[in-house]
Amino acid sequence: MNQLQSYQRDLYYNSLYTIYKCLVIVGIVSILYMFFVQCCPRVMNRAAVVIGALALLAFTVTVLLYPSHINSMTRYIVFALALGLVLILICTIVKYFPSWALNGIFLDYASKFLCARLYAFVLPIVFLILGAAFYFLQLLQYKAFWSFGELRFDPSVDLYHHIKNPTKNIILSIFQIIQIIWGTMFLKEAFNYLISAEAVKWYYGKGSACGNGVFTLVCKHLGSVIACAFMNAFFGIADFVFDAIIPTFNDSNGCFYCINRFAGFFDLARSDALTMVYLSGNAFCNSARYCEYIANRSSDTSYSQSASRIYRFSAHFAIAGVVTLAAFWFFGLKNEVSISAMGILLLISMGVATFFISIHADAGEAILILYLMEYEFF
Repeated sequence: MNQLQSYQRDLYYNSLYTIYKCLVIVGIVSILYMFFVQCCPRVMNRAAVVIGALALLAFTVTVLLYPSHINSMTRYIVFALALGLVLILICTIVKYFPSWALNGIFLDYASKFLCARLYAFVLPIVFLILGAAFYFLQLLQYKAFWSFGELRFDPSVDLYHHIKNPTKNIILSIFQIIQIIWGTMFLKEAFNYLISAEAVKWYYGKGSACGNGVFTLVCKHLGSVIACAFMNAFFGIADFVFDAIIPTFNDSNGCFYCINRFAGFFDLARSDALTMVYLSGNAFCNSARYCEYIANRSSDTSYSQSASRIYRFSAHFAIAGVVTLAAFWFFGLKNEVSISAMGILLLISMGVATFFISIHADAGEAILILYLMEYEFF
């Protein structure tokens, strides 16, 4: 029993220290990735998908092969989740393959936009700091939730103290998980709104919208950004899965109307609507519906949430996957790390990398929506 407790304690601290080191690495890699995309966007549009797919596949295999004494059930659960992501990625690549090159074109325009708005490169750092502050407050809140209640501790069985009756603590923690998911996505969509506002001004040859973007975000469209964050946080993954596995439908397909009625709800889970929110001043739902309409008018973007979907998904795994593999095979060979903790590291790394990936992807989506709108009217 003492040996088991010692093993669990060592595994916990080894995993924790590995996560700390890898978070520094993922920050450096994300910054380098952003500048690579800025210098060669069309090449990175292809390379990110290839590297991301290989990294995710390698992570899935590593979960099975990594030497560990943990419960086999934990290993198989992480493996099943990783395998599910691999299958979704394959379906997404197959479905969006025709629009893959199109995303490279608009990444190129996004890099030109950022050349004219160099101060936009500061935004990922700013929002990363805001994210760190948000999670620090969540940590304090978590400690507060689990600091009340009668404690129990049996040194022959337990490694840590436990709450004797944790029902209230668990209920509060469930609400906190909702708060974390929604709050994280709010930061992501607020970042998207500011980038999209700048892209709109650049597209029409106007001056900087930095001050105006912050003002309209706080004073006019805060509700729309919150609504966008809600839809993408709690329905974005379901939309992603649904969009990947359901084939493209058209009016000549007998199942079109049945599927379209069900899929219509997911039309609201699209972040490019914030471009229309800033441009028109309309509410989020109306803007999302209109973006869906103009996207469906083009054969290259019809019945898809975004031409950048392959790129976004793969780019996150290109960065987070490579860093997590390094955690397994570089840090983890010297001192064993927890497989479940490395799964958490994968998710955290994706959260850190998302601002550095989205600066080009959000700008490219905004420019694409503006182009499709001009195509619709002219």
